[in-house]
Amino acid sequence: MATPPAKFVWPLEGELFTDFYISNYVDLDPRRDDADLTERELRDFGGGTITTDGHDGIDIASSTFERMDEGIPIVASASGIVIATHDGEFDRRTAFSSPPPAANFVTIDHGGGWQTSYFHLRRDSVTVVPGQQVRAGELLGLMGSSGQSTGSHLHFNATHNGRPVATMLDPATFYVDPPRYALDAVTLIDSGITNFFPVSHRIERPSDVNTFSQASGQPFTAWFVLSGVNEDDRIEFFTFRPNGSLFSKSETTALNDAGGSLWSTSLSLPQLPETGTWRAEIQVNGRLVGTDFFEVTRDGAPEMRIDQANRDIILDERFTPIDFGTATRSQSAPTRRFTVVNHGSDDLHFTALTVPTGFALQESLPSTLAPGASDTFTVALSTVRAGYFAGQVRVLSDDADEGEYNFSVEGLVRDTGPLDNLTLGIGAREIGESGRTVANVTRSGDLS
Repeated sequence: MATPPAKFVWPLEGELFTDFYISNYVDLDPRRDDADLTERELRDFGGGTITTDGHDGIDIASSTFERMDEGIPIVASASGIVIATHDGEFDRRTAFSSPPPAANFVTIDHGGGWQTSYFHLRRDSVTVVPGQQVRAGELLGLMGSSGQSTGSHLHFNATHNGRPVATMLDPATFYVDPPRYALDAVTLIDSGITNFFPVSHRIERPSDVNTFSQASGQPFTAWFVLSGVNEDDRIEFFTFRPNGSLFSKSETTALNDAGGSLWSTSLSLPQLPETGTWRAEIQVNGRLVGTDFFEVTRDGAPEMRIDQANRDIILDERFTPIDFGTATRSQSAPTRRFTVVNHGSDDLHFTALTVPTGFALQESLPSTLAPGASDTFTVALSTVRAGYFAGQVRVLSDDADEGEYNFSVEGLVRDTGPLDNLTLGIGAREIGESGRTVANVTRSGDLS
């Protein structure tokens, strides 16, 4: 087997099987899907089925879009010369389509016929250009979900003379720090407690509810994202009262191998539940894998969630902008209506609602929302002057863990004639002293 000029470093910053997980390996079964075949057409290097048909690389995924919004750095796996890049594509794709949309990516040539590629990057995050020399471990961009993608992940593949290489067949040869096989151990990637868990919120992240009141029969869900579950593994859920006694237990069986999978249990609290700290656990084959906690108090607490018109959740600190599209100066203003839900157990009080420069608030919120109630506010892209506008909508309230709920918006207002415009694509969020951000410049109109 040919070997690269240098061993690869792992292409993501963070801890594998803790911060993120491997969702797909290279498919080593050359057969394509065929209804007449009785054997499995999928086979990864470890003999499992953590792959998709014809997959030519390694998919490394985050648990939710919330984790992606925090910024997951993608780095060069080895020194080389950047030979191709692409940026500017929407980075929160959640469905396949035909023809497939373009992805943001970077490709590096390492010499000797070896190349690596990094796909599905976040919009405006690519930090390198073709012809640039990069070192192993140098930042290339951030994880996203652009192109043909159904969730936040990096598709990393290595090729030799144009042919895909299954590097995990000999990890000690290809990697400085060889990663283990995903199915060798079960680990916890993420978890949470909520009282409202529609399937559509899973990919973003369900809105946490950490405090419940003593009202009778309240629904709650404990959810866990696990890496490395094997087919036929026994999954057990336990809920314990504040005094340590068992309140509930349930179990199920894994139907297939999974590099990453969501497991949850939903039930109702008892009548007049005990105040104090409750505990939810998940065990796999009798071994404790994950634990989460929630409080029961006399009055409970408010909990804010913001939804789009299609009822998809908008996360607090969502980085991917809500796009208001393109308008013409002095013409009708594009608008977006947002729904605020108090899915907590006490009154939610609002103290401020602000929009960034270039936007206007057409409909505001009441001062208070009762538990279970919802209301809407409407934001418009102002067409008073031409330009590119971006920033954060901010909703201030007495929600204990999301007191300043904010998310990004953007829109472009063209002049009545041709608009020559350079647009700086940069996150509008505040960056801490030790943090970092990336940006690029795109053009519109007749600028050369």
